[in-house]
Amino acid sequence: MKKYTLADLRTFERNENGFIICPAGDYTAIEKFPERCIFGERCSFGKCCIFGECCSFGKCCSFGEDCKCEQNYEFEKLFQIGYIGSRDDTTQFWLLTDKSILVRCGCFCGNIDEFIEAVKGTHGDTLYAKEYIAAAELAELHFGVKERNHAEK
Repeated sequence: MKKYTLADLRTFERNENGFIICPAGDYTAIEKFPERCIFGERCSFGKCCIFGECCSFGKCCSFGEDCKCEQNYEFEKLFQIGYIGSRDDTTQFWLLTDKSILVRCGCFCGNIDEFIEAVKGTHGDTLYAKEYIAAAELAELHFGVKERNHAEK
């Protein structure tokens, strides 16, 4: 597996949305990543990594000890689903070490309850709302955490 450095990241191509396209590889030499990185499958990350806003990860990524997500939260697992909702893009659900779930969806970043409320406020009872809520429920199922019954509230 190729080992990449921060200098390598600066040479990677960006997609039409400005995200850096990061091929599969070993990123353990990098401690802090810039914003808007997309990582390929089977990437590995070193101890104490910090990822910039809007980073997303491919299937089978493994994270080293003390990795942080978003606003420096410690997390255990990442569940990502795409391409859904009004943005036709990925939504990320992070199982934090306190067993709560943090959600990143476009510009939104907050806990899963705040996410559901924002979805209902923005999309009402549309197909988009149903997709986002179903994704949140799937993330809870995946993590084995049930924060509340979203359909009743």
